[in-house]
Amino acid sequence: MVTQLPDGTVEFRFYRPGARHVTLAGEFNGWNRTSLPMHVHSDGWWRYVIRLTPGCYQFRYLADGEWHTDYAAFGLEHGPFGVNSVVKVEPVPFSQTAAIRPPVIRFVNSRDSDEVMPAAGTDEQTDWSLDETEEELAEAFA
Repeated sequence: MVTQLPDGTVEFRFYRPGARHVTLAGEFNGWNRTSLPMHVHSDGWWRYVIRLTPGCYQFRYLADGEWHTDYAAFGLEHGPFGVNSVVKVEPVPFSQTAAIRPPVIRFVNSRDSDEVMPAAGTDEQTDWSLDETEEELAEAFA
């Protein structure tokens, strides 16, 4: 089972209560069998959360050396070694990611492009302004 969470991360869940070792492999990690070990919870569900760029990816679970397909995923595609599960990662709207993204600070020189900038170490004040939003930055260069 695959769920895209509100912050854009993707949670993979696989029910295998008797398994000793489960990993996630797919196009997003070059089908590496060991790089994404899943973590088991007391309810028998194995989980792994990862941030993926928007797009469609084929994947499978590897439990104790045996491949498993997630039939509850977004879709299925035939691969060279059997049927692969497909996860579709949607772009996250800006309003949902605004709180988790670090603020972006841009410094804009408010001087005319022809005006000479003073050399470092001079007493003349440099006139810099800070634009806090994309809209203000766009207006400054319009």
